[in-house]
Amino acid sequence: MRDGGGGGPFARLMCTDCPIVRLRQYTKARSSALTYELCLEIAMKALANLGMFTGLLVCFALGTPTDPFSSLNQAERALLQPQIERWIHDQVKHDWPDLWEIQDQTPALKNELLLGRKEAPDMDRRQYVEAMQETIGIGYPEIRAFTLTEVDKEADGFQVVGCAKLQREGWRATTVQYIHVKVVDGKVRFGWPDGSAEQCKL
Repeated sequence: MRDGGGGGPFARLMCTDCPIVRLRQYTKARSSALTYELCLEIAMKALANLGMFTGLLVCFALGTPTDPFSSLNQAERALLQPQIERWIHDQVKHDWPDLWEIQDQTPALKNELLLGRKEAPDMDRRQYVEAMQETIGIGYPEIRAFTLTEVDKEADGFQVVGCAKLQREGWRATTVQYIHVKVVDGKVRFGWPDGSAEQCKL
């Protein structure tokens, strides 16, 4: 028998627009949406972690900065590090009076500063300062910036290696520099920089 519109018990069971049915449909749809949002969030976090992991791999591949004093023992480092920092400062700032105190006046230095007089007596502070002022940046490149890369032990001292930005009048270059260092009576003495054609980046 057909219900004339009044409904009946079976009509409620077959209803597709009843509140309870709409609630179930909404709950199911909301549950699916929440599941999608949760999956999306998990996926985004996974991608972010993957990106971070990839970045770490790139960093390790490029190499991390190394300690230039790693080849030295603690006593050698304590002696050399402050003096190397002092040498860099004096070179970049043109503090020739202070540099004189730690300068090893080698034949190579005298050859440059004293116009080939390799066997000349050691210069006093005034003579040294005047010679540096007349030579550095004019006849011989000045060091405008210097980054230390390593300090190595040698049979008769140490070798300081770094990347230097050089300038002489209109000429400029950034190359690897080698400086021989020796310790005399507990005092650190720096030789004349020995430049190379090997380019580097600061």
